[in-house]
Amino acid sequence: MKRYQEFSHKQRIPVFIVIGLGGRDNKPEEMFNIPLEKANYSTLYPSVFKKFNRPPDKPFFWKNGKLY
Repeated sequence: MKRYQEFSHKQRIPVFIVIGLGGRDNKPEEMFNIPLEKANYSTLYPSVFKKFNRPPDKPFFWKNGKLY
């Protein structure tokens, strides 16, 4: 986590953790897009996952400094 935080700070860009669960590797049942700044612990708890749930079949897009 620290390396990613240093990278984000040094490059002045946000870093996101994208996690897919269930299904297949190229078609997960659930997907989560967690900003690194919200991943305060090396263990991610269900409460964090719930906040950043996203439809796995939708393409990503960037808007106003956020990855959707």
